[in-house]
Amino acid sequence: MVTRETLIDQANDLGQIYDRIRPVILKIMAAADARSDAVEIRAEEIRRKMVRVVGFATLLVGLLSLLFGQRIAKTVASMASAMRQVGEGRFDVVLPGLGRKDELGENGRSSRNVQAESEREGPG
Repeated sequence: MVTRETLIDQANDLGQIYDRIRPVILKIMAAADARSDAVEIRAEEIRRKMVRVVGFATLLVGLLSLLFGQRIAKTVASMASAMRQVGEGRFDVVLPGLGRKDELGENGRSSRNVQAESEREGPG
């Protein structure tokens, strides 16, 4: 049977063992805290960099969209104006976008066919 004195002796032994390893435990905890702080600082740097990259990419995409949108809108407006002139009987109008390889070029070529057909049929 375990006596009270034996339990006290074992508790004292454990206390002495803990007192001997406590400095090592404190060093390990300090190193872990330092490492954790360093990782948090690095993570914050990465977050900031990502915000800058995403912001720049968003700005770049917005500017490119604006430029291409204006270019497309200008071509469509020019084509609409030219078709109005064809509708008024002016068949010498040069249709914009004929040399393009996209949908606007296809629309221009189709409009040129309408222009040629209207010119053959004549007014009224």
